[in-house]
Amino acid sequence: MSTASIQVAPSRAPGLVILKFPYNPHVITFIKQFPGARWNPRAKCWFFPEELVPLLAENFDVRDSRPAFDEVVVPPLVAGLHPYQVIAVTRMIVERRLLLSLDMGLGKTLCAIEAARVAGGSNSPQALVVAPAGVLSVWKDEIEKWWAGPVKPDIQVLRSAKAIRQHLEGGNHGGFTIVSYNMLVPVLTSAVSWRTIIFDEVHNVKEETTLRARMAKDLVSTNPKAYVFGLTGTPITIEPKDIRNQVNTIWPGRFGTYRKFCERYCLKENTWEDKVKYYSLDATHAQEFKYRVDSLSYRKSKSEVAHLLPSLRITPHTLILSTAASHTPAAFSSLTPTQLRVEIARVSNLKLNLAAEYIKGVYQPGEYLTVFTHRRKFTHAMAQKLAQELGAPVTVITGEYPVTKRQDLLDKLRAAGRGILVATMHSLTEGIDLTFCRSVIFAELYPRVSTLVQVINRFHRLSATGSVNATLLVLADTIDEKIAFVVERRLQDIAALLTTSEGESKMLESLQGRALGDEEFLDYLEELEEVD
Repeated sequence: MSTASIQVAPSRAPGLVILKFPYNPHVITFIKQFPGARWNPRAKCWFFPEELVPLLAENFDVRDSRPAFDEVVVPPLVAGLHPYQVIAVTRMIVERRLLLSLDMGLGKTLCAIEAARVAGGSNSPQALVVAPAGVLSVWKDEIEKWWAGPVKPDIQVLRSAKAIRQHLEGGNHGGFTIVSYNMLVPVLTSAVSWRTIIFDEVHNVKEETTLRARMAKDLVSTNPKAYVFGLTGTPITIEPKDIRNQVNTIWPGRFGTYRKFCERYCLKENTWEDKVKYYSLDATHAQEFKYRVDSLSYRKSKSEVAHLLPSLRITPHTLILSTAASHTPAAFSSLTPTQLRVEIARVSNLKLNLAAEYIKGVYQPGEYLTVFTHRRKFTHAMAQKLAQELGAPVTVITGEYPVTKRQDLLDKLRAAGRGILVATMHSLTEGIDLTFCRSVIFAELYPRVSTLVQVINRFHRLSATGSVNATLLVLADTIDEKIAFVVERRLQDIAALLTTSEGESKMLESLQGRALGDEEFLDYLEELEEVD
């Protein structure tokens, strides 16, 4: 241990502490290596991520002048919370800012509502909920369902900038104000001091250059005393770098700049355009990365609460063409992303009749069956074929439909007591409860793991009443096998970082090794556009 002495003091910046010490190049070099550490020339001190203070103490003489934390007494919580939910709400109140990463279907919304109630003293939460446009009404319904205060709060769902301005000018913002990420207008950051700010599906701000990400940061920066919670089941959608801006939104600056973060925690390579590409997780600092994420988040996977959930079975089923496909697996690495999109569409067309025949063989009249697709053209073709050949009522949902129409169609399907739902994956990834349906077939595959997992979790939730069976249709000797390989690889990567649920991480276990592919193929598929 070095004899250099460092004084640690509290700062007004959430998640950061102040470091002061006599000039020492060795200490400065050590501090500068961590993303989030930065020199403040006006105050002549360093800001430093508070979770790394123990690491600092292992190498230097640290004198911590921060006052001891006052004991926070959390009032009684609503009855019926599961033990892990009690822990989540308690941490949200005690720590004031938290990244809540419960697997989808484990009650993130309930925890956030209860935390807002406690933070606001039950009567006046003065909370702002920022959520995807498709789930605004869902939030209203959930607040009405779970609110445990003596008086129901005022709940305003605002879908336009004009409605937001009128609402705030009226001065009645003591309840819940619910807006979409697209409606993060400046008046939200200047006209009101919010007691609680909730970012639902906070991975929506993972790209810091977008307007919504910049407005979210402004919102948090202008409310330094607010409770701030980020909710997500998938904080790392594809790469570890996805989580950086989510953290920096809740705690401005805590994970540092993009380049410094990636240089520390990601692998890198030079592209043919002489640009640096960052990807995956550098094993050198993997433990440090996990430690930092753990210190500012609360994670609970479905495998850890499996006894509370219905069983989930995910089974690949191979479809075999009577004639061989025109490509062999080895040829795919030479295709451009555009050519790959064309190839995926070609294979989907080859699958249509085979998939329909399989669905006809497993469909039980009088029950629900959901068929997930990727492309709209395939969706409508599959729905028409099933309606003609099965004579069963078929409901079609794609991204073309407004969110309200999607929910209306699902409500009608549920009320009918039976039927077939054919829908694109992207149209039903957020805010939709499909627990009334227990049989799911993926007629098309999609290489983004987060999309596949989000869809499965529309069915596999605490509120589900029975086991869930999902089947993935894979066309043999085609790009389908490659996509299955990518999905399995990405699930492994995410599981290693976030302890993804056992069912998800083993979801395509039987396909491992069947579709060995080039590393470049993983990158090609990630460039494909999301088209529903």
